[in-house]
Formats: sequence, C-alpha cells, structure tokens
Amino acid sequence: MRSRWTRWGLSSGGAVLLALLGLWLSTGVGEVHRAHLPVNFRLADPVPGEEDWPWWRGPRQNGFVDQSQPPVRWSQSANVGWQARISGSGHSSPIVWDGRVYVAAADEKQDSLLLECFDRDSGRPLWTSTVQRGGFPPNGARGSPPFSTPACDGERMFLASDQAGKLTVTAVDLTGKLLWQREAGPYSSTWGYMASPVVSGSLVIVSGDQRGAPADRLRGASFLAALHRQTGEIIWRILRPAGDSYGTPIVARIAGREQLVLPGRRGVTAYNPADGAMLWTCRWTADRPVGSVAFDEDCVYASIRYPNEQIVCIRADGSGDVTASHVIWRERRSASDLPSPLVCDSDLLILADDGVLTCLEKATGKARWKKRLQGRFSASPVAMGKYLYCVNEAGIVSVVDRTSRGELIAENQVGQGCFASPAISGNRLLFRTAQGLLLVQPPPSAPYVDAPKPERRRF
Repeated sequence: MRSRWTRWGLSSGGAVLLALLGLWLSTGVGEVHRAHLPVNFRLADPVPGEEDWPWWRGPRQNGFVDQSQPPVRWSQSANVGWQARISGSGHSSPIVWDGRVYVAAADEKQDSLLLECFDRDSGRPLWTSTVQRGGFPPNGARGSPPFSTPACDGERMFLASDQAGKLTVTAVDLTGKLLWQREAGPYSSTWGYMASPVVSGSLVIVSGDQRGAPADRLRGASFLAALHRQTGEIIWRILRPAGDSYGTPIVARIAGREQLVLPGRRGVTAYNPADGAMLWTCRWTADRPVGSVAFDEDCVYASIRYPNEQIVCIRADGSGDVTASHVIWRERRSASDLPSPLVCDSDLLILADDGVLTCLEKATGKARWKKRLQGRFSASPVAMGKYLYCVNEAGIVSVVDRTSRGELIAENQVGQGCFASPAISGNRLLFRTAQGLLLVQPPPSAPYVDAPKPERRRF
C-alpha cells in the first residue's frame, strides 16, 4: 500500500511540475533568431523623395532638413495652405509619402484604430481605413491614443499599438487595404504604447519595453522585435531589461556601421538591426525614458529627467559595456523628458518640457545659449535650415533662429492643443492638432501680379 501511494505521489508531483513548466513557458516572451533563414528574403530598401516624411523624425530620423525657404510667419489669412478634420483623436505625428499625408487616429466611440489619408496639396480626404477593432486599453491618465507614428516603405504603411495585452503590428497598402497583422509579443505598460515602428532593410522593427504583467515577469516581458515587411513573420526577437520605456528606436549609420539605438531603463543600447545582436551598451540612471536619441557621424546623444537629470554623449564605435570607456561628457542641468534632442551642425539642441531651450556644443556639452519659450512642451522640435520650430501644448509655434543665439523670430498659432511633433514636406510644415491637420507653406517668392509702375508719357 505504501509503495502504491508513493508511486501516486510521485506521478502527481510530476504532473504538477509539468503543469508549472507549461505555465512558465506560456508566460513572458521567448527569443526568436531567424535572420539567416530563407524566410528573411531581401526586399528593396525604401527610397523616400525629397518632399517625403516617411516615419518618426523624418527620412534620416533626425528631425532636420536643409531648407532655405521655410515658412516663418503665418496666420489664418496668410501662408496657411489648408486645414482638414481628422475622424478620431490621437497624438501621433503625420507622415508624408508621394504627395499624400497619412495619420493614425482612434475612434473612441467605436473602440477602433483608424488610418486616414489626405491629399498633401489640397487637404482633400482620400480614404479612411479601420485598422483594428476593440481591445484597446482605457485612456485613464495616458490621454488620447494613439501616440505611435506610422511608418511607410513606399508600398506599405506600418502601425503599432497595444491591443488586448499584446503589441500588435499591422501593415496596410497605400489604399488602406489590410495586408497582414501580427502580435509581436505581450504588452502591459503604465502609459500605453508610444514608440513608433522603424523600417530597416527588409524589416520593420518595434520596441516592446514595458514593466509587463505579473505573470510575464517570470521569464521577462520587455523585448525588441523585427518583422518581415512583406509577410509579417518575426525574423528576430530579443529580450530587453524590464521596465517602462517609451522611446522610438533609430537606425542609422554611425561610427562606420549600421546601428539600431534605443534608450531604455538603466541603459542606452545599440544593436545590429539585421539580427538583433547587441553591439554596445552604456549604463545610466533612467527609470522611464521617453524621447529618441540624437546622433551624428560618430556619437549618440540621449536625454532623461527622471529620476536624475542628465544628457549623455556616447562615442558609438565600442563593444560591450562602454560606460567607463566611451562616454565623452555628461551634462546635468539642461535635460528634456518628452521632447527628443536634435543635432544641427555643431549644435545639440534640447527643448525641456517647461520651455527652456538650450543649445550645447555637441563636442563638449558646454552651453552656448539658453532661451525661455512660453508654455509646456510634449512635441519634439524640428529644424528647417537655420530655423527651429517648437510647438507647445497650447498650439503656439515658436520659430527660433538657432544661428543667432536663439533669437525668437515669430510666434504662430496652429489651434487648440498640440501634442504631436510636426512633419516637414519640402518647404511645408504639417501640424496635427486636437481638431485636425494644418498645412503651412512659405509665401510666394514674388507677387502673382506686379502693380503697374507709373510713368510719364508725352502726347
């Protein structure tokens, strides 16, 4: 009898262990490594045009274009090209491809995610597509969804959102037709999903930094994932340090190699965008970074305010932990939280949430000038030539000459409420406000009709 009970106890214990193992395997996120398999077939790289703004922070992911004739002053009667209403709410930025403007919006009554398309030159609405239905988290303190800006590769639009506890990536064609929709991994975060997808080679890459649901924390919840642009197959997925982090990755050629750089909790890390292999990491004290990094040919610049204010400049040619070897400087008085930093020539421009605009010498971190702008800022600044455009939450756009120690050139109004970063299309600016879209353009270079000049005639 004893042996039978012993056998029963052992078998029951084994069943319990198997059940616990199954539960453990069903939680968190598992890594995926398929970069060298046939499923990762090569696609042509996107080639944005001169007037395209295809994803977050523009074609070079730096928020800067070299434009010699930007709009500086505008009003309802001058230099406003058009205004258009959006069907839903949101704080994501508009993007531009081949003369069309695309913007993501949430229809909160229908609990759905929309993608809307407008003609860039006239503002005429062309189509609205319902991308997702149901499963969105309640707004609460996070404000109006979506925050994530779409990305375009010339054939497909990519959107990322949190839905029913999952990070969902969707691809639609340029007529709004659904092509594919995939779950990149579990997602549970305090403020909802804010990072935007980024296109690199044949891949669309999304960040899933998060605190995670309690069950998912057993194996690890934070991740970085790359999906094939045509099929939506997960090509690689790697684990990231746990913790809420909202910055969008950037992919650029820095220090002679392609790097995907992402600020996160406790560190700024660079990866090989082709397979997700870590290149280097630099430790810092961030609890929940929000903005993207800035960069130039050799260095990466990142900014945080919580829990300790700091801006860090990292030489990007290292490997492994570069905290002790590749940090060029740290500055602890001028950091921003939500707005992303901006590199223009030899300047590093930092717009703090409270409106203090600081220009640092990017080589040393020393302050060149500071300027106080009115209002509070969530949107990231953009630059056209020598002019910097900073839009506050009340919809006032401060135009600053960055080459003249921050001289304030003009203050313009775009409407009530503006949390989205502007987009640039040629010499035009696009603003997403609480009411809709606004396109601003420079004045004509010459009058359409010259006034007749008086002259004396002899009869």
